[in-house]
Amino acid sequence: MQVLILSGGISVEKIRIGIIGGGWRTEFFTRIAHYVPKRFEIVRVYMRNAEKARAFTQKFNIPTTQNLPELFSSGLDYVILSVTRGAVYPFLERLFEAGIPVLCETPPAETLGELNALWTLKQKHNAKINVAEQYFLQPYHQSVLRLISDGLIGEVNSVNLSMMHQYHGMNMIRRYLGIDMENCVVRGRRYTAPTMRSCDRPGMEYTGEVRDCTREVLTLEFENGKHALFDFDNEQYFSYIRSRHLCVSGVRGEVYDTDVRYMDTQFSPVHSRLQRVDLGVYSNLEGYSHRGITLDGKFLYRNPYEYARLNDDEIAIAGCMEKMYRSLNGEPDFYPLEQSLQDSYLALAMTAALDSGEPFATTSQSWAL
Repeated sequence: MQVLILSGGISVEKIRIGIIGGGWRTEFFTRIAHYVPKRFEIVRVYMRNAEKARAFTQKFNIPTTQNLPELFSSGLDYVILSVTRGAVYPFLERLFEAGIPVLCETPPAETLGELNALWTLKQKHNAKINVAEQYFLQPYHQSVLRLISDGLIGEVNSVNLSMMHQYHGMNMIRRYLGIDMENCVVRGRRYTAPTMRSCDRPGMEYTGEVRDCTREVLTLEFENGKHALFDFDNEQYFSYIRSRHLCVSGVRGEVYDTDVRYMDTQFSPVHSRLQRVDLGVYSNLEGYSHRGITLDGKFLYRNPYEYARLNDDEIAIAGCMEKMYRSLNGEPDFYPLEQSLQDSYLALAMTAALDSGEPFATTSQSWAL
């Protein structure tokens, strides 16, 4: 393990990572390693297709292999599994049998039977696995979660979320509500409406194309009385004309997007705002990156990769990579398999309620017992 000295004289070990899969999400991990080379190293990538593997190596200057034992013997701290949903289980079985710690992409399975089978497999091998759910590690969500944990708005009892789809949304709802494995009743409807495209994964679109987009609107009522409204349009992720919203309501106050309202210790109402601090703006010459988010002049969140040119999603994914390593060195799992299985199960409950038009009541599954 190579030990490096970062800014401030802090000694850290370089994290050696292998990846299975060479798709769109894998490129996030490679970009992060490129911009934070003192902390992350992608040692080798396993790809089945030799031609695609050669193109990947040429593009990213990272060795590839079509041989899993070669990947496993590369002196890795852990392996990132970044493959299609249907391929997750057999790869996890190989990794678990080899005793390789795994950071698995979301979601880990597609059906309720597969979710329970995966939990059985994990228990059988006592495997070390976290799932790369990144949204709660984005700067905005980190700052809101911090002010909630500080007690500023009191205990949260209601969330309205319109920011991300299905299992990602379920994870954020549970985090904001402080929900663990409590069961709930899910109700929902789908709606379709024409929307002009403005931006997608590759970037801006200037075609003026209009297509039908699906909006899913659901309520979740948990057995402890807390509740959530989920509202998401499949054009929202990247669109410039479909905004994203969050409302978190607590006993003492509320967060609505970047507005924070609460009662202070003298029981007087206060209205503040989350302020984003970015470098490279106007006359600032420190580079072009994100420093953190403040409330009333105090940082709720500081970017640990402050001078790396990473977008918010990359900052969050880098956080997953970092926390996975720390979980191998004495810190708790940051998103253990059972939590991911619960979020995936709630996503299946959403689909069942939407498809049937009837309420769907969840029940405790094997990982929650």
